[in-house]
Amino acid sequence: IGKATLTRLISTNLPVRVYVIGRNGKRHQAFLDELRLSNRQAQITWLEGQLSLLADTKKLCDEIKRRETSLDCLYLSAGFISSGERIGTYILVTIDQRVSAHK
Repeated sequence: IGKATLTRLISTNLPVRVYVIGRNGKRHQAFLDELRLSNRQAQITWLEGQLSLLADTKKLCDEIKRRETSLDCLYLSAGFISSGERIGTYILVTIDQRVSAHK
């Protein structure tokens, strides 16, 4: 999900548990630390990976399944604004196919 949506979710001050997935944790560390400070009840976990790669998607889904018995909400976001032709990875599979394969 986008930063604005994640910020809004954390700002509810509810004891939410959130897994944030992305490619570069160091780049987002300060933002995530700021969110953690704004809601001490929130559990924000960074998982490094790229959902455009099937192997990463499987690894990430397996990791979340290992930690959780159920999910209340799942937010997915492409996380970009298109500026022309999309350059895909060597595995071109839609995100709904990847996630549904690992339920």
